[in-house]
Amino acid sequence: MKTLLLFIVGIVSLASFGQDGGLDTSFGNNGTVQTDIDGDSDYAISIAQQADEKLLVAGRFTIQGQAFPSIARYSINGNLDTSFGNNGVAIFGGSGYEDDYYEIVLSQNDGKIIAGGPFNLNSSYQYAVNRFLPDGSIDTSFGNNGEIIVFPENIYKGDLALLDDDSLLAVGKIYDNGISKVALKKYTSNGMLDTSFGNNGVVITEVGNESNSALKVALAQDDTIVVLANSQDNGVSSQVLLRYMPNGVLDTAFGNNGMVTIVNDLDFSSSNIALYNDGKIAVLSSFFDYQFNIITNLISRYLSDGSFDTSFGNNGYINPNRNNFIISRIEVQENQRLLVFGELTDFFEGGGPFFINRYHLGGHLDTGFNFTINPSEYFVSNMLIQQDGKIVCLASTPWYNGQEDIIMERHINTPLSTPEFKNQITTIYPNPSNGVFTIERDLFSENTSFQITDITGKIIAKGELNDTQTQIDFSVAQAGVYFLKTADGVFRLLKN
Repeated sequence: MKTLLLFIVGIVSLASFGQDGGLDTSFGNNGTVQTDIDGDSDYAISIAQQADEKLLVAGRFTIQGQAFPSIARYSINGNLDTSFGNNGVAIFGGSGYEDDYYEIVLSQNDGKIIAGGPFNLNSSYQYAVNRFLPDGSIDTSFGNNGEIIVFPENIYKGDLALLDDDSLLAVGKIYDNGISKVALKKYTSNGMLDTSFGNNGVVITEVGNESNSALKVALAQDDTIVVLANSQDNGVSSQVLLRYMPNGVLDTAFGNNGMVTIVNDLDFSSSNIALYNDGKIAVLSSFFDYQFNIITNLISRYLSDGSFDTSFGNNGYINPNRNNFIISRIEVQENQRLLVFGELTDFFEGGGPFFINRYHLGGHLDTGFNFTINPSEYFVSNMLIQQDGKIVCLASTPWYNGQEDIIMERHINTPLSTPEFKNQITTIYPNPSNGVFTIERDLFSENTSFQITDITGKIIAKGELNDTQTQIDFSVAQAGVYFLKTADGVFRLLKN
């Protein structure tokens, strides 16, 4: 028997080793940017990055005593970009009510900007989407003079996603015979309904028999569409995952004819999702105990077929174990580790510092990420992973400290590196083998995908390596040379 010992050496910069999570002092004032637009209340809600690395912050800003749905643009170092809009801020008229705001901002491939949110129009909340040109002026070629009313009736929450061709997906709710139902709409890049999607651009799904509404939408690597929705059926509320094909038809290969009920105690509500490259879906759920001022968070995961992933975390769940951690967002970064973002609140008047945990693919806490807590009181809203992997945290200062300002903090994050170790040793034995190979890896704390190919590139087997060892059996394959491919490299296997 031979044992093949392979050393995988990761080149890690000593300058950046161990710093993931620290403040990026090159941004703003030692890592923090605070903006007062016009001496009044400014609420920051959403953040995006353009292809030229500039940052877009959207929400509701007050200018000359009037609150508007607004967008501010910043250079990559945190300076307000005064070439954008009017001294760095672009606004759309809205309805004139203070509760109109942009809750989502997105950047198209051509530099145009999509922003959407609930507007109080004609004494009813409607979900509106506007498009701006790269200079911050309204794009009158989009929809009706720069605006489309996506959902016209009593809606306070929706979500948007851009496809690669700059077409737009919107999710929310539509009333049908007095019952609200989950609604998806797809628009072409000029703001017209895409009649090739669903029924003339619209898909309506009834989940429960009383009330339904979509909360979040995410696009998978295979172009399927994943939606998180609320449902009420015979007085019982629940949350569901829905998956649609690119043409808007429910994907019957997912769960029960395209639907999965999230596995939670009834006291929990789900608010966010994040997708992995292999189709797995992470779901954030929370429960607040008003009697004891304690919040409990659970992050669960579902496989690409909709089944509950018990290999994730502790029997399918991550519990961040912080009773004051209000989580706003979860996101999977490029190397498939999960970022969990929010604030550490005091539960008195609300507000607190930013906080982030990072988890390995298998759901275990990544101890190589040490988030620097900047003592502060913020109303935390959102997070962005920049193109270079750095994390921008978004918030507003609290009302009880004076007029609200925009707050951004940027933290170091190296999603392509593995800073918690420099050397990875992989042992494969026996090699040659009659078909059963054992793979052992040291210093390893997460599952990783593998595939075995023959010399023509044909895939013979695939699966996941776990945190200690795994056996790969392809005894039925013919004798010859094969290649094991993992994130660490390609290894030669000899089958007798």
